[in-house]
Amino acid sequence: AMRIRSILGKFRRYVRSRSHELFPGQSTAHAVEYWASLANHSEHWDMRTKLLVELVQDDTTIFEFGAGRSVFMSYAKPGIRYGHHDLVARNPDTHVFDLNSTPLPVIQGYETAVFSGVLEYIVDLELFLNWLAEHFQNVVCSYATRERAGTLRERHAVGWQNHFKEDDLMALFNQVGFQCMQKAYYQHDQVLFRFEKNSN
Repeated sequence: AMRIRSILGKFRRYVRSRSHELFPGQSTAHAVEYWASLANHSEHWDMRTKLLVELVQDDTTIFEFGAGRSVFMSYAKPGIRYGHHDLVARNPDTHVFDLNSTPLPVIQGYETAVFSGVLEYIVDLELFLNWLAEHFQNVVCSYATRERAGTLRERHAVGWQNHFKEDDLMALFNQVGFQCMQKAYYQHDQVLFRFEKNSN
């Protein structure tokens, strides 16, 4: 039974690593071109970001992945230490790299990672969360779960690279040492989470 589980695990990781080829939605080059234009960052997403800001603890430092229009900072408390990432440089302080690349860079000096509409585009989310757990104590994120957001065909069509149900996503975070401390629902398809690293 253990051997079968091991084989199935390897197969699932292989499919995730090749999903951009098996289920073409957005190549890396297309993703960079598309997301580089701020016109493709809808203002309709701003309320989701505002709700994520409300989940962030007051006394923490923030690193936002996929910052886009930097809406997070317009809602955050003044004086908060903030760093950010994107596929293209929005300003001289932007950390530019592809979240699906390996190896990922070292990010130091920040306690809380923030993702608003980003995790769905990561090919191997399990591998990425292992990296995340090495660099951050807290995670605040949104996720369009499998049971709430679209058929697989619809999810592939918009370039989403992973397709987890709510409980399965929480289990992935638990496997790398994060515990869900808060959870909220946004519109009909989004779940907002606040995870903290287990103290034990």
